[in-house]
Amino acid sequence: MAAGNHDIKIDQGSTYNMQIVLEEEGSPIDLSNYTFASQIRKSHYAESIAAQFNTEIVNGPLGAFNIYLTDIQSAALDASFTYVYDVELTSSGGSVTRVIEGTVSVNPEVTR
Repeated sequence: MAAGNHDIKIDQGSTYNMQIVLEEEGSPIDLSNYTFASQIRKSHYAESIAAQFNTEIVNGPLGAFNIYLTDIQSAALDASFTYVYDVELTSSGGSVTRVIEGTVSVNPEVTR
């Protein structure tokens, strides 16, 4: 499965949540025995992690999971950068697959 591309816009200082549903050939992928990891960086080659999306399975048999940032996590992002992110899925056997990737832009917060 090739990774999907989805660019994200986050309001700085706000909670961000996105639900993702994984399917292959029109059928949901059962995520019950998978784990996820997702990082946001200033570039693909940046050593430091700007933030990590929290992940949670919403409905494993139907392939649904969420990635999210708390208001505190989004407040720490620098609105002058466009970041990159991806989400990787790891099977119980240790196989890693990137399922989605893209850019993250941050809409600056006024109320602090």
